Amino acid sequence: MEKGKHTSRENPRTKTRRKAEILFFFLAIVLFANLFVSFLRHLDSDYDYRIFSYTHMVAVLPAQDVQNLERLDTAVIRLEKTRLEELSVGELVVFGGAGERLLPLADDTVAVVAEVVDIDIEEGSVRLTYNGMSSVTVDRGSILGRYAGRASFFGMYHYAAMYPLGLGTLTLANLLLLWAYHILFLARGGKRSHSPKKKLDLYASEKLSI
Repeated sequence: MEKGKHTSRENPRTKTRRKAEILFFFLAIVLFANLFVSFLRHLDSDYDYRIFSYTHMVAVLPAQDVQNLERLDTAVIRLEKTRLEELSVGELVVFGGAGERLLPLADDTVAVVAEVVDIDIEEGSVRLTYNGMSSVTVDRGSILGRYAGRASFFGMYHYAAMYPLGLGTLTLANLLLLWAYHILFLARGGKRSHSPKKKLDLYASEKLSI
């Protein structure tokens, strides 16, 4: 009878540990899957491998006052692949061509979100404008893709993974998170379950049951 009572007292702690183990493995699967996707993003950062239909990059955001170029906001944006035939007038695209620029930026490597004014399929060119202030005619190779809005939190995460340092930092952070979870919820619980006090209580309970 006493033995049955002791077993019933142990069940809640055993169930809690089992849940912690299940959550640990689930967390490990999610983190490693996310790291795998981040690694693929790293390979596809310049569309060299064409793994994904979209990516992330830094660009000048649309609809800003161009009178003060020093205060133009840039952000990580989501960029979708597109063909010239799929574009239409009025759409926002990301322009990253060298040479003639929509805006006289100090850093001419920064892409600009611009509006499509005209499309010439036969010539393979597109006329773009930024905020209606000026326009340039560029070839299709200068159109990096369709602007799909600012990046979300996970977009920022994957953008960091596009660079070697970012990918390494994210990998280390995920491993530390798993290690911390294991220490807090599994390792400490395991030590507590095998403590001398618990062994003494179990021995005393078995003696009483006899």
